[in-house]
Amino acid sequence: MTIGRAIPLTWEQATVTATAEGMRFTIPVITSANRIWRTGQGRTYKAKGAGADEMQARTRFPRVAQSGALTVRITWFRKTRSGDTDNRIKPTLDLLRGIAYHDDASICRIEAERIDDGSPARIVVDVVPYTEPNRRAA
Repeated sequence: MTIGRAIPLTWEQATVTATAEGMRFTIPVITSANRIWRTGQGRTYKAKGAGADEMQARTRFPRVAQSGALTVRITWFRKTRSGDTDNRIKPTLDLLRGIAYHDDASICRIEAERIDDGSPARIVVDVVPYTEPNRRAA
């Protein structure tokens, strides 16, 4: 399958499912951080219409907020070969605040991956309890 041929996921197709570890959210690709935040007159603010994805998520998903220390795994299935993975992380975390977790301060670990395999554009977010890695003394 060729990149760009698959139809992107829409909010009507967005899902949340329970997994053995926690919760999995499958959402449309949301606006990049570069397009959400604007600066003017010495302050930073959200661009007009930037909250549309958050409104869709709050309408679509029940509040299943987990508590305690969490790990969030974000997998971005990219439609076109443009855009940076890091610009998808913050908007995705903000989108799920109050839905998947009470506050993003409870996130101890973030894992992010971009996949260019020609499948429908979407973001898959796994929210699972945090397990501290085994650390060796330096």
